[in-house]
Amino acid sequence: MLKRKTFLQLSILSALVLITVFGTAHAVFADCTDCCDEGYIDYYRCVGRERQRLWEFSDCRREWRTIETCSYDCEDGSCSECAPPRVEVSPSKPSDRFEEETVYTTIKIRNLDDRGDWFNLKVYLCEAGRDCRSCESSCETECDTCHESCYDYHDCDNDDCDNDDTFARNCREMRCDDINIYVTGGGRKYVKCSRFVKNAGNYRIKVVFWADSYSTRRTVYSDVFEVRDECSAGAEGDYRCFGKYRQQKYIDEDCDVRWKIVEYCPYGCESAACVQPTVLPKVGEPEIFMRMRYEMEKCKLSSFTFTVRNTGETDTFSIETGGNAASWIEMPPSVTIEKGETKVITAYASVPCSAVAGEHEFTITASSKTTDSRVGVIRIPEEQGLFTTDFANYLAMVVIIFVVFVAAFAVFKSGWFRLDRLTFGPKGKPESRPEEFKTRQAIKM
Repeated sequence: MLKRKTFLQLSILSALVLITVFGTAHAVFADCTDCCDEGYIDYYRCVGRERQRLWEFSDCRREWRTIETCSYDCEDGSCSECAPPRVEVSPSKPSDRFEEETVYTTIKIRNLDDRGDWFNLKVYLCEAGRDCRSCESSCETECDTCHESCYDYHDCDNDDCDNDDTFARNCREMRCDDINIYVTGGGRKYVKCSRFVKNAGNYRIKVVFWADSYSTRRTVYSDVFEVRDECSAGAEGDYRCFGKYRQQKYIDEDCDVRWKIVEYCPYGCESAACVQPTVLPKVGEPEIFMRMRYEMEKCKLSSFTFTVRNTGETDTFSIETGGNAASWIEMPPSVTIEKGETKVITAYASVPCSAVAGEHEFTITASSKTTDSRVGVIRIPEEQGLFTTDFANYLAMVVIIFVVFVAAFAVFKSGWFRLDRLTFGPKGKPESRPEEFKTRQAIKM
């Protein structure tokens, strides 16, 4: 009886324990969707100048939220306190290699500031690819370590890891000529780096740099390049341009990569392809022939001719005039000329009575898809009459001569000037000798 009672008590106690455990488990799993404390967690990143922090919801979903816009720059999840130096650092993309070969790259440093500065480099050879673990959506995994390991070095959105273009892993430092370089203001320097690569795969160069005057570190990456596990001699499918030549990549038997010319491009090479010649539509080509000068009179309607030859295809050309004398000229507005044909066009010029004598310039233009133009001159002569400028000059000269002659005659007749009273001395100067003159007069008497 005692054993039965004890067994019954133990059975009841076991049942209570099971009920308690089941209820607790049910409560835990019932609230599984609320296994995270909603709020910010300590993960930061930079998107441009925006500083973002990771927000976690109660159901363990996470998203990046902007918490600050940096005044100068954002790097490694922190805002910079001062303006960074203006510098461009760019690694060259190494050519594709094969495993167990050395990879080479050249780092270009360009200082855009006016003052010089010391720059420090850390150059790495990193594996590149899309090897990102996706965070599962089950509550157990959400509450475990998936997000921590994923967010630690990747960007995630909606429980999936983004394949960031700058994703790089297993980075190994490369050997460089120099890692502390002084670059003058506006100058540039080049640093060569290398590292032996053993395994095949996709790689990229990672460069971490900072200035002595600005401790914040920045990172740039090269494009992805391939290291192959084996080589087979022959042509590859890659092409490139080299001046006006198109080249194709070849692999030699010793696994060296060479570019060989496969085509000459007479019109140039762009984007690894020869530029095709531009085929222009067939159009007319006008050519005008005309005199340079036309003599015309005022208040008269005059005509003149010029020719237009079509050296292209059959076309219709518009005929237009310009210049100072354009308003005087009338001609057909257009003309159709066959291929190789020449047409004579008659134009009329009505010179107004108020036109000034001299030369007046005008132009004639024939145009369609192409254009030709010539310059001509309408010359208006001086008016021809009794009192022209030449006649007036001649008349004035005659009058002057006549006046001089009359004046000389009047002086001679007045007796004020007499030749018989003058003699010439030994030096050719006239001398008056009144006594000798009187003696000669007495002898004559």
